[in-house]
This record gives sequence, C-alpha cells and structure tokens, in this order.
Amino acid sequence: MTESWFEEWLEKAEEDYTVASSLHADRTPGAICFHCQQCVEKWLKAALVKHGVATLEPKTSSCSMIWSRNTTLVLTGSRMSLAF
Repeated sequence: MTESWFEEWLEKAEEDYTVASSLHADRTPGAICFHCQQCVEKWLKAALVKHGVATLEPKTSSCSMIWSRNTTLVLTGSRMSLAF
C-alpha cells in the first residue's frame, strides 16, 4: 500500500462530498447524485488501498472491476461494511 495514494483518494472523496453538499437539491439533483456516487467510489478505493486488497493509483481502474474481484459489500440496515 502506498500511504500517499490512500490520502489522495480520501482528499478526492472529500472534494466530491463538498461539491455535493454545496449544491441545491431542487435545482441540481442529478449533479448531487453524481458527486455522491463519486465520493463513495473514491472512499471504497481508499479502503481497498488501505487494506492492501488492491494497489490503485489515483485515476485508475473502475470500482466495479475491483468490486467483483476482491470484496464483498455487506449491508445491514443503514450500515455498510466491506468484507475482504
């Protein structure tokens, strides 16, 4: 794992969250959904890098490809966790 890649994924996720939070739901719902999806995808990539499941340089590999090969998403009520 490269710690700087982990930090970069988290920074990028935070940027998307900030953008989504600043938009008006009544005027730009599609943009809010897009940035929320991007935030979650980047957070998941950070988690994969942090746990050594994948070596992902920022701006590489789609989350769906990684997801199907390396992890299981566990949803319990309103909580989400990753199983490696």
